[in-house]
Amino acid sequence: MHYTVLVNGKKYDVEVTEISPQRFEVIVNGKKAIIDVEMREERKISLTKEEKVVEGGGEVKVDMSGVIVKILANEGEKVERGEPIAILEAMKMENEVVSPKDGVVRKIFVNEGDKVQTGQVIALIE
Repeated sequence: MHYTVLVNGKKYDVEVTEISPQRFEVIVNGKKAIIDVEMREERKISLTKEEKVVEGGGEVKVDMSGVIVKILANEGEKVERGEPIAILEAMKMENEVVSPKDGVVRKIFVNEGDKVQTGQVIALIE
C-alpha cells in the first residue's frame, strides 16, 4: 500500500508491503527497512527488529548512531565473518561495520552519506 504521510509539516512517501502477517517491508522516501510487529500484553502494537530476517540470513547492524561514509561491499558479493561491509563515522571516529557471518550480500539498505541509528540494519547476508 502506498501512503503520503505528513509529520511536522514534512511529507514522506511511504510504501508498505506485507511479507507475512507480522513482517512488513517499509520504504520511506526510497529507504527500505524490514519491520516486525509484536503484540505486547497490553495489546498495543510495537515495532521491533529481529535477529534474522530471512532463513539462513543475517542482519548487518550498526552499533552506534552516525553517518555511513563508505560502502565497502556490493550486493551479490561473497563476504567472510568479520569482513568490513561499511565505514560508519560516529563521534568523530571512523568505525568498521562488519559481516556477522560468512555468506553473500543479499541487500544493502543504505547509501554513502546516510544517517543511521543504533541497531539499524544496513545490509542482509545470506
